Amino acid sequence: MSQLDKILKKSMFDVEHALSLYATSFFYLPAKLLYDKGRLKQYEDISKKCHIYIIGYLPKTKLLRGYQEKQDAVLEFEIGSVKHDFKLPLPNGFG
Repeated sequence: MSQLDKILKKSMFDVEHALSLYATSFFYLPAKLLYDKGRLKQYEDISKKCHIYIIGYLPKTKLLRGYQEKQDAVLEFEIGSVKHDFKLPLPNGFG
């Protein structure tokens, strides 16, 4: 088994990957527009050249509250069903 096959076998069901490429143009649309032939027609010249597509899912994100704690701004988020606190340093003079 090749080294690449070993790496890919371990990550068969992974959903986070990176793609680095250079594109001269791009085409972005929500999946539901794939079935709207009228709206899709206006992008036909670009979409006919496309050959890479990505379908992604983002978890539901909710800002629960924001507050100041000493010299930090604290933002509480719920991402998926997990709570996260993000602390951002405030410039001098705040607090």
